[in-house]
Amino acid sequence: MFAVSECRGVYDMPAPNGTADYTPHLLAALATRTAANEPRDLYFPPGEYHFYGPLPTEDYAEFFDSFKLFAAPTAATRQHRVEGNSHPMRRNVQFKIHLDNESDVWMAIDRDYRLGPIAITGGIALTLVDKGSILSFGDPNESNPSFVSIRGLKLECDLDREKHYGSLDTGDGRKWLIDAGAHGYVLNRTNQSFGLRMSHCYDVQLDVNTRGLKYGVISIRCDRPRGDVIGLSNGRTLLETEMDAVAPSQWTNVWEENPLIGSLISGHVADFRGETNAGNYATAPGAYPLPSTVDWTIGVGGSAINFTSWDGSYDARDYFEPWTVIKVDPVTADEPDRYLLVTSVSANSVGFWDWESKSYVSRAIGGTGAGITRYFGIPLTGMGSRFDAAARSTGQNSITGLPVCAIVPGRTPIRLSGNSNSQGPDANDPYLPIIVASCVGAAELVFGGVDMIGSADTPSHPLVNPGGIGPRYERRTREAIYDLATKSLIAMPGRGVSAINDVARLLTFHPKTDPIFGSVYAYRPADSTVVGWEIRDPRLQKNKAPTLTVRVYNPGGSSVNVSAWGGSGTVRTVSAAPGWSDVSFTLGNALQIADMGGDPEGAVIALLGTGYFVTRAWISQP
Repeated sequence: MFAVSECRGVYDMPAPNGTADYTPHLLAALATRTAANEPRDLYFPPGEYHFYGPLPTEDYAEFFDSFKLFAAPTAATRQHRVEGNSHPMRRNVQFKIHLDNESDVWMAIDRDYRLGPIAITGGIALTLVDKGSILSFGDPNESNPSFVSIRGLKLECDLDREKHYGSLDTGDGRKWLIDAGAHGYVLNRTNQSFGLRMSHCYDVQLDVNTRGLKYGVISIRCDRPRGDVIGLSNGRTLLETEMDAVAPSQWTNVWEENPLIGSLISGHVADFRGETNAGNYATAPGAYPLPSTVDWTIGVGGSAINFTSWDGSYDARDYFEPWTVIKVDPVTADEPDRYLLVTSVSANSVGFWDWESKSYVSRAIGGTGAGITRYFGIPLTGMGSRFDAAARSTGQNSITGLPVCAIVPGRTPIRLSGNSNSQGPDANDPYLPIIVASCVGAAELVFGGVDMIGSADTPSHPLVNPGGIGPRYERRTREAIYDLATKSLIAMPGRGVSAINDVARLLTFHPKTDPIFGSVYAYRPADSTVVGWEIRDPRLQKNKAPTLTVRVYNPGGSSVNVSAWGGSGTVRTVSAAPGWSDVSFTLGNALQIADMGGDPEGAVIALLGTGYFVTRAWISQP
């Protein structure tokens, strides 16, 4: 054992001895403080400390239940500290960690009792020399949301890996994304490194700088973690996938530069900065299709994409990364493309998020690999009703074919402000956020959408509310738009639709190009096979005969019947010629009272029939 000296109320650690293993010194200091019943506060003077193998945190459990490792902070900027430069003002104290296996974690602490507080401060740099991961607190497989592993975790340090995730050698001599010729680009599944993984942690305060890891910070069911997370050249700087913690995250600043995969955040971030470059990697981030020889299907109400025709060399696990966005373009006739959030991957199946609601598939679809695009490098994916970004700046410094961010709506509207910050729009680059939702959704989830606050790059999508002004919330119903000029209601995809009779989930958003209105979304009433598009609104009145005008697109070569039902058992039918047209009805004055799922009640009008699409309906009741 090695002696330590006490100074200024804490223990000064001895200077490192070249590249010799420093683990015995650390254990000796922890043992001495424990035996003296003193706080395990250890001060590290400037130097480079080498550690070989994982720390014995289970064999010496008491030592690691509560401790503080700290150094004198440097005056260098965060970016300079994390760039790997050996200048003493940038790397004041560095732990160089040597692990033999990718599955090794240097400091892994998991107990069946509550522990803490734990702190690593003063800008200590924890650097992986070759393989493995750095810090893990709690059990990532614990499913009980009320479980608590640590009460009090404070980290003010650098977490990085010398074999960067985007380099020619990520740890096994290969790139992160490998050109497999006719098989397309496949993922290197060997490197699963992370800087920090925390599960069920309370009272978390972070000021961490991460670089070169597949995952900078992974947060699983942590209660209101807060602070700053900075990332350079990671796969993804921040990954939050579990949203049922008692309180969501509350990040002050998340900055991600040069991501290969991109951050996913399910809580609040006050200031997000994301910047993607194509030229700084062995393989650039971008939009990557599957091989065209692969076939896939999604059944009605399916929760996964099912694949066939893998040639034996690779399977779905080599192509898909959980918690990334993909675009699915079916070959099925008259079925639109859609964005999906991947949640799980097995050999022949890829699960996706919210398949029961906003990503519901109302008709079986399928296609080839050429119709599936994988997006690697979207700086920010915001997920669920607890997510919001008060000040967002996401952009690209080079052409990548990536959206600037992706938003996955939940139960209530997400608040998103800020703008893209790119070199300039390009015809080949969609410099707008994308919305991962192909319908309004089910039951109580219909109100979920995106409130775009003061943003100049507002995407066109039925669930986007420009300026943050969206429909009022009536239980299970999204109200139509009221036009003061014409004193009429305007129903369109996402407005004037209800979860009653499952209409809001069955009616898929179909993008169309109207010669008058430009890019629009349409409903196909036949998708809701039983009742068509039921337009429900509390302002529809039962005893006033409405005039109904419908903007119709008929994709066929002959006329189709467009039918409308307005109560009293009467169905009116009008013929619509091929192409675009407006058709009008005068309905009876006994509209059926609508079940709005709560008060107030209104009335209901239904559009019925097959072979046509509707982009909007004007309803006037004089």
